[in-house]
Amino acid sequence: MRIGSRDVVITNRDKVFFPGLDLTKGDVVDYYLDLAPQILNHAARRPMLMKRYPNGVGGDHFFQKRIPVPHPVWMQTARV
Repeated sequence: MRIGSRDVVITNRDKVFFPGLDLTKGDVVDYYLDLAPQILNHAARRPMLMKRYPNGVGGDHFFQKRIPVPHPVWMQTARV
């Protein structure tokens, strides 16, 4: 997927994230892409972490606080 000047790889777009609604990872990505113009100005330059649900919302979750290795060279990090 091309976002701006960058190529971003989205894996497992068909993976079901919300079984009761039959929404997939691809649906979530598309939702965030639709909202990006409104939220990026507010989220830019703020430290973030992700609450990840590797097996969908019904499975276990964890907080990803550190940048993955490997990661894109353009990704910025901050010590909080």
